[in-house]
Amino acid sequence: MTCNVRCSHWQITALTAGDGCCPDGATADGDPDCNPTCGNAIKEKGEECDDGNLADGDGCNRSCRNETSSDLCKMRVAQKQVGVSDACVQCVCGSCTNQANACYAAANERDVDLCNGIVECVRENGCSGTACYCGGDLLACSLGYPTGPCRMPIERAAGTSSLSRLSSLSRSADNPFGRASIFGECAYQSCGQVCGLTMQ
Repeated sequence: MTCNVRCSHWQITALTAGDGCCPDGATADGDPDCNPTCGNAIKEKGEECDDGNLADGDGCNRSCRNETSSDLCKMRVAQKQVGVSDACVQCVCGSCTNQANACYAAANERDVDLCNGIVECVRENGCSGTACYCGGDLLACSLGYPTGPCRMPIERAAGTSSLSRLSSLSRSADNPFGRASIFGECAYQSCGQVCGLTMQ
């Protein structure tokens, strides 16, 4: 009635449960009135992980949930193998998870590109085994004249053109060529029909 009513407020800084306030800098672990904040590098209640970013593909996704090996595989294969059907990606990452991740999660991007180059070449040309490198003439290949459609990416990845050396490297997971061979073999045997892989 005398027009002297005043509103006042004060800043709440104490971490107090049930006051409906989340003070600046507080987390859900320190004050239950705060909501978890994904991407703040603090694993709070309700989060499976928090790696300080909102990126997928690094083990902890943008919802602060742990990514499984299969999740990571699906993302990596879909990124590298453009045009591959969802059904193929699902099959490959369900049946050949470790082999795919070995190819696409190598220690450096160059190795990933070398492995992927072979996988793409094999898929595009429908070749398998020695035919991808040698072509149709094994004698000429043994004499150092390979004519296979994937000769160049195989030599780049393996670091050699020696047929005997290539043979031993094809089973080695320590080499991009070997990782591509192991992955390709698994994908063909497990998902050949789903992925439309026809080998000549």
